[in-house]
Amino acid sequence: MGQRRTLSAYFAAPVELAMALFAADIEMLSPKHALTFACAFAAAWLAWLIPMAHACATALESARVIVFWMCTSFIGVFPCIAVLARLRWITLRRGADAGVARARSGAPDPLRSATVGTPPKRRVCIVGCGASGIVAMRHAIDAGFDVVAYEKSDSIGGVWAFSHPSSKVFRSVLQNCTKMNQAFADLRMPSEFPAYVGWAHTMRYFQMYCEKFRLGQYVRLCHEVERVRALDDGSGFEVSISSLSSAASSSAPGKRCKSVERFDFVWVCSGQLTAANVPDVKGLDTFPGKVIHSEKYTRACEFADQRVLVVGLGSASGSDIAQELADIAISTTLSIRTERRLLGRGIIQGTSTMMNWFSALCPAWFGVVWSLYTDWYGFIHKMKPAVTDSGDLLKAIALQKIRRVSIIDHIHGSEVTFVDGQTAHFDAIIFATGYKREFKFMPDELKPTTSGLFEHCVLPHEPRVAYILFVLPFGTHWQLAELQAMFVARAHAGVIPLPSIGTMRELAESFEIVGHHEHLSEFYRMLYLAILAPYIFPSVKTLLAQPKTLARLLWSPYNAPIADWIGVDPNRTRYADVLRLYVIGSGWTSTRLNRW
Repeated sequence: MGQRRTLSAYFAAPVELAMALFAADIEMLSPKHALTFACAFAAAWLAWLIPMAHACATALESARVIVFWMCTSFIGVFPCIAVLARLRWITLRRGADAGVARARSGAPDPLRSATVGTPPKRRVCIVGCGASGIVAMRHAIDAGFDVVAYEKSDSIGGVWAFSHPSSKVFRSVLQNCTKMNQAFADLRMPSEFPAYVGWAHTMRYFQMYCEKFRLGQYVRLCHEVERVRALDDGSGFEVSISSLSSAASSSAPGKRCKSVERFDFVWVCSGQLTAANVPDVKGLDTFPGKVIHSEKYTRACEFADQRVLVVGLGSASGSDIAQELADIAISTTLSIRTERRLLGRGIIQGTSTMMNWFSALCPAWFGVVWSLYTDWYGFIHKMKPAVTDSGDLLKAIALQKIRRVSIIDHIHGSEVTFVDGQTAHFDAIIFATGYKREFKFMPDELKPTTSGLFEHCVLPHEPRVAYILFVLPFGTHWQLAELQAMFVARAHAGVIPLPSIGTMRELAESFEIVGHHEHLSEFYRMLYLAILAPYIFPSVKTLLAQPKTLARLLWSPYNAPIADWIGVDPNRTRYADVLRLYVIGSGWTSTRLNRW
């Protein structure tokens, strides 16, 4: 990617503003498009700066001047913004365009070994039945594949299956995004669900999704994928499975049955929350109290009347756990290594925040244009990860319900010494320090750690292997899983032509970068929208001939799943649903909010 600059470069002197042109990925454009970008960028900022400068200069004379110039400047800026958005669309489509060019040239299909000598209905092995696994099943089935999904736990749901072996959540956990953002296409979350759902509502939604699309028959619970091996003749993959069958469990409890299956494609949907990451702390083995990772934390009552140290904010878990313990434990201390911004969940004292207001008033078409435009700016992708605060962490710290300390230097018995010299005694330590991604069932040659991933999900040198939802964006994860599943299903079915293996290697992004909060979620939404648009949206000629479809597309809610923007399902997400959920700022209480 091109050299990025900080936020100050865009609001500094005109010279700095001109230099900001080089902060974008203009090297991804042709010389003609790069010149267009430069002109549109300069025109957009001039169309904004000149009227606003005049408005500020005359602000003392009349407040109407500001409103007038804000409106006129937006009218002048928007065409330039649309041009820049279009150019960003071109850069995001470079992989899709390379695939079309490869197909037109008659070059070999990188999936050709999977289409020769195999039955018409090819088999897909899906590893994991969490959110990404069930949505991958749906789209693989829709694409005509023979699907088998393996889940080593005794329930679907993955990390959200509380009280099951695969669970990584605690009893009082809430999602960071509203139910509108987290819904899949063609199935809204019920109106009786609260705005921010917990594990129980999440599991109910997963069950509703599986029932609607009849996915249960494709799921193999208590089946663990132990090894995936590419066949020597290149015709597919050999998958070794270990299962605890009902017969085995009744006659010989605990005995596992092993089997081997052959598949044409492998989709890894096991997620990134696989192995707990516990830092190496000097003297931790001398600590006499309870030491757990946040994945093992379930209830606050287990730590009643104890002095608890929570290590790490996490994406939200450390903050959530510390706040839950604050009123139960004798003392709660939060050790923070990385400073992060704290963002509310969108509701403050029962009313909606400006962020949710914007979400409610933003139609899809404007959200697309604005997201593509702002994606040019480097600071968008270099912002430090924000922590979604489920309650009021800052207030708890200010009232000394939670004590904030620096990172641990060493531990000696129950005494913990921090790097700033402070010491304290604790009865329990909870590490909210994230997870490590492990693929023990995948051989080294099929792991993405060395080659990266094409379009953030396809293995470049073996495109019949896909990793779904192995990105960590801000905002919705489930919609990204759905978009990746749609892309992979169409690509493996041959509907979306893939580029050559060499081109995919060149365009693949480092897996280590993809695995962190490097991009906002909108980057990924726009990436897959650019790829999928020709396959899920009608042509412009068709839209002009169908005014109702065009109106639906123009006024679909931006936060709704992309496939819902033109959905024909009667239960699709509508603009009115967003208004009822988000527009709660005019005296609506949190009690009223929960009714939606």
